[in-house]
Amino acid sequence: MKFVHSISELRTAVKQCDRILVLVNGSVESTHLCHLLTQHHRNITMLAVDFGTLNRHKLSEIACYFPVSLDIADGRERLQTLAIAPALRALAFGTDGVPFHSELLKMTLADMAVSYAKKNCCEGIFYAEYDGAVHCSDLDRAIEALGFDGYCGSPGQADAQGYLYRKGVLSSLGLRLHDQPYLEHSSSFWGRYYEIPRLLDSEDFRVPSVIMNQLRYARYRHSENFSLTFSEGMVTHLNLQRMPLYVICEHINDVAAPSLVGCFSGQQYWKAGRDHLQILHAPAAAVITRALQMLQEQVLTKSQLKEKAGMEKAWRVNLAQGAWFGQARVTAQRLLDQYSPLLNGTVHLTVRAGHIESLGVSVNKATLQAGPSRVAAS
Repeated sequence: MKFVHSISELRTAVKQCDRILVLVNGSVESTHLCHLLTQHHRNITMLAVDFGTLNRHKLSEIACYFPVSLDIADGRERLQTLAIAPALRALAFGTDGVPFHSELLKMTLADMAVSYAKKNCCEGIFYAEYDGAVHCSDLDRAIEALGFDGYCGSPGQADAQGYLYRKGVLSSLGLRLHDQPYLEHSSSFWGRYYEIPRLLDSEDFRVPSVIMNQLRYARYRHSENFSLTFSEGMVTHLNLQRMPLYVICEHINDVAAPSLVGCFSGQQYWKAGRDHLQILHAPAAAVITRALQMLQEQVLTKSQLKEKAGMEKAWRVNLAQGAWFGQARVTAQRLLDQYSPLLNGTVHLTVRAGHIESLGVSVNKATLQAGPSRVAAS
């Protein structure tokens, strides 16, 4: 595989490709990349992966400005099976207590892009780094690990001057992309990102209205009670009703967010001549992961919890290094999955004032009786 990390390399690469795949998301950077490619190539497909928050109408409008075909893929199920389910079983919190999110999106995006490219005989996969949320080096490594044999990469990084220039180029084409505090192209049903610019010479950042409204409302809001049922380490029911994961997450995001659960300060970066702070708003990820942790504390013995904690640490290190498809992460996952048959039960929760509290855990008796021996035997 040949990496493309500059405009000159891009111009050389497109001459060797009959068909090109460009990953788009509605951002200035990915839209400008599409504009660059159409200047040098005509057989281009824009692929947008919807993880539950993408503005499809906006993408359709953008595609009308370029001689390209647009394909919007629903990535919710793939995100759940490839990334979220394994991450849950590994209790995928970062070292700062923040649930993994962008890392899961990147690995799923790489998997879907390579599958699409192979199926449609695309010889190049190109993408843009945008909003500080997706780092192209991680995508590079993931696509390479998946065995793609072609050109791939991002021609240029998203610096302050470049962002303003690209936005100006698109405006000259009649395509005006307005900055939004909610970054739908960096988000999913598992978590949403918000971008907060710093106010001139102040140390304060402007808080998005959606979060400010929740802060104001929280002091008057009572606690919310609900239950989550797990089957082999994966949440399957909300309040004893079977639902798809994304529906469960949408409900938890609605009821838990006003209780100030799952709001995390992210990285700070420079964009358009100003400091920006990224906030991850992930009530569902925080609540579901914590509920599974409560369940396993009731099911596993102290020695099993200690052993599993070591496996979880190795798993998280490999994910943070972008080695999702590497053998070390796969091996750690296989070891963690030994405990999945034990993780069956219902966790009753309350969320209030930024805290997640247990109201009790109901564990399947057959699971308790067979549990330790099943793990030992595996």
